Amino acid sequence: MKKILFFTVAAATVMALTGCSQSSDLADTEVTTQTPVSFDTYLAKTRAGVLGSQTTGTLMTNGFGVFAYYTTSDYKAGSTIPNFMYNTKVTGSTTETTTTWKYTPLRYWPNNDGKISFFAYAPYVGVNSDGQPNSTDTNRYGITGLTKNSVSDAPSISYDLGTDITNSVDLLRGVKKSNNAETNINLTRANDIVGFTFKHALAKFNIKAKTVSAIDASTKVTIESIKITDSNNLSQTGTLNLVDGSWSNYGGKVLLTIGNTNINTNFAESLAREIQNTTDLATFEKIAGLKTDAQSVMIGDKSCYFIPTSKPSMTIEVTYWVRTLDNNLRYGVTSEGSSNTIKKTITFTNDFQSNKQYSLTLNIGLKSITFDAEVSNWDTEVATNPDAVDISVK
Repeated sequence: MKKILFFTVAAATVMALTGCSQSSDLADTEVTTQTPVSFDTYLAKTRAGVLGSQTTGTLMTNGFGVFAYYTTSDYKAGSTIPNFMYNTKVTGSTTETTTTWKYTPLRYWPNNDGKISFFAYAPYVGVNSDGQPNSTDTNRYGITGLTKNSVSDAPSISYDLGTDITNSVDLLRGVKKSNNAETNINLTRANDIVGFTFKHALAKFNIKAKTVSAIDASTKVTIESIKITDSNNLSQTGTLNLVDGSWSNYGGKVLLTIGNTNINTNFAESLAREIQNTTDLATFEKIAGLKTDAQSVMIGDKSCYFIPTSKPSMTIEVTYWVRTLDNNLRYGVTSEGSSNTIKKTITFTNDFQSNKQYSLTLNIGLKSITFDAEVSNWDTEVATNPDAVDISVK
């Protein structure tokens, strides 16, 4: 007899839990067959190209972690320790079109009236019994700790965005498939299918830039750097509750510097100085500059990640250059003497929520130099020879 149980999990993710019965001398009935809990998972694609972003391949390789609680009555956070699974690692492998997910040691569904509640996160991090990562690296970021295996509180993840929020770990939380408002609690053998949908636990933040209006084709606006110099309600660290998805224990303050080497090459200011030679001019001429259509600020269309929070604010500082090509000038381009810097504090009217994207567009305005000219009338003639001179021939 073969019995199938699915743990579907998505992040845009879908996972499935399959189980195979084991041979037994007992009668082969629904009640007496021991059904092991095993995983057969499909992870729908997340956007590739963003460092730290979860994909099917990274989930298969890095795995995901599962907490499971056996109770005789309904599960309630604080009522029992993780006595069925504690940070159990599940990894995948693919043969042709079939993906198999494995873990060890194998667990079996109880034959009694007990209930099991499952909670999951990704990517997997190995920890000791105190929930501390096995790595000896003290400068780690991303998942920095889990609930201890002796604690009956809701399973939780300690998390650190790191100092570069464009390269944060894409933390995922498992919720119930087909009903994302619920979790997989109080399940029994009769449930047959255990479904997870993995949702992004962070908020994604995109920064774009454009000019307010069209500019002359010979003029180019380039960006040297973009900085978040101050922020409120944007924390670097926090704790994610896997039961209800809430965040707590906020700490630190998010700051960010995006230098020219990480800015979109369409308008990145690669020189960061005045142009005073032909080599610099040749480099500048290859840059397209900002346009009226908004473009992602970072190379590879990268995004920032924030811990969900209430109505945050940030101070943005943008350093940019404006130059106009002109062959009549000595170096073929105008000189302003230095870059331009603008600074603005922005308060968002909406909360930053998990699994949602937010965008900020930097509108850079330019004021062109115009001329108003006219030709004046001739002035009144001024006499230059008031005394007549007789030049007649005698």
